[in-house]
Amino acid sequence: MLEFNINKVSELINKLTSIIPTDNLLEAVIFGSSAITLYDINLERRINDLDIFVSDTDYEKLKQLTPIEELKKISKNIENKTLTLKINGVQHIEILKAFPGVNHKEVLSKASLKNHSNTLKVASIEDLVTWKTVQGRPKDVCDLIIINNYLKSLPTI
Repeated sequence: MLEFNINKVSELINKLTSIIPTDNLLEAVIFGSSAITLYDINLERRINDLDIFVSDTDYEKLKQLTPIEELKKISKNIENKTLTLKINGVQHIEILKAFPGVNHKEVLSKASLKNHSNTLKVASIEDLVTWKTVQGRPKDVCDLIIINNYLKSLPTI
């Protein structure tokens, strides 16, 4: 399952960077379950989407690009409707400017490149754990158990 997920995430990243010039993604951070997959953590379920976390400024710039459309996404865990950018004709890639429990500037400061992330940075595992904890959905609770077991298995320095 992990190899399938890494290949799927890699495919989506390549699709994203082939449509949107990377100079428009300099402060973009891969977030969500796809980011967790890039840490080689097997979440034991299929990962079918790619969430990209951007600053408010970059969000507004990206909104002006031709293949982009803005959608309102309603989440019970976020106070207001979340605006999401989608690339016309491309499924499973979402560009967001908000994730519960974290802010973009702090996430970006701790993000780093990973295998298969192309030129995009990946959120730190700590920020991903914070977000999953705040979300609190059943899949997040399961994911947190897997992530914590993974972290316990790492050698201590």
